[in-house]
Parts: sequence; C-alpha cells; structure tokens
Amino acid sequence: MSVLARNVDLKAIKEPVILVKEFGLNVFGIAASAHILLRCKKGRREMGD
Repeated sequence: MSVLARNVDLKAIKEPVILVKEFGLNVFGIAASAHILLRCKKGRREMGD
C-alpha cells in the first residue's frame, strides 16, 4: 500500500483520485532529470566553471 493511501483522509477528498504504479523507466522523469542537468551545466558555464 502506498504512503498516500495510508495517510489520506478519504472523507476530505472531493475529486476522484487515480493512483498509478509505474514499473521501469519513466520518460517524464528522465526528461525532467535531463532538463535539470542541462540547466545546471549552463549555469556553471555562465559562471566560468
């Protein structure tokens, strides 16, 4: 059971919630990580590192 499912107050939810468990690589996660890495490298280049 997920942390959310254990800790959520079901009476407080006003909208439907769908939980999805992903196995393997998440393309959106990989893209976000690459975006952050490229931003960090660009910032270092501008600072002279």
